[in-house]
Amino acid sequence: MAALKVKRVVVLDIPDEFAFMDPALVRLLRARMSRWLPGA
Repeated sequence: MAALKVKRVVVLDIPDEFAFMDPALVRLLRARMSRWLPGA
C-alpha cells in the first residue's frame, strides 16, 4: 500500500457486466477516461 501514497486512484464506476471488448464497454471507458487520458 505504500506505493499508492504517491499514486492517484480513479474510480470509473463501471459495473462488471460486459463481455471482453464489448463495444458498449469501450465507449463507456473512453467517455469516462477522457478526463485523464485525452485522445483515448
